[in-house]
Amino acid sequence: MKRIISITVVLLALLAPIGSAKEKTPELTFYIVRHGKTVLNSAHRVQGWSDGVLIPSGVEAVQSAGRGLKDISFQSAYTSDSGRAVETTDLILKENQKWKAKRVKKDKRLREINFGT
Repeated sequence: MKRIISITVVLLALLAPIGSAKEKTPELTFYIVRHGKTVLNSAHRVQGWSDGVLIPSGVEAVQSAGRGLKDISFQSAYTSDSGRAVETTDLILKENQKWKAKRVKKDKRLREINFGT
């Protein structure tokens, strides 16, 4: 599968439980997931901030990733504010039985780098 240089990153962070009182720094694990395949990805177009919608195969791939992460107890989730990234995050967390926060933090600083004009 051809890789697109500019990618939206969806950050899903997990704060691991502290094993003992002697540890000085708790372990922090990040799960980074690319958004699902969009119409523009299918056309081999760089989309930057243009917001292509997820295609059915992109939705299926994201749901599969969600099932793979279903037993992870996420403490927080972060996504860019692009529709494709928000939808990807929502689909992944919908599969997760342990997601308790119910609020995803959207941040425009997580957008793809603008490919310019």
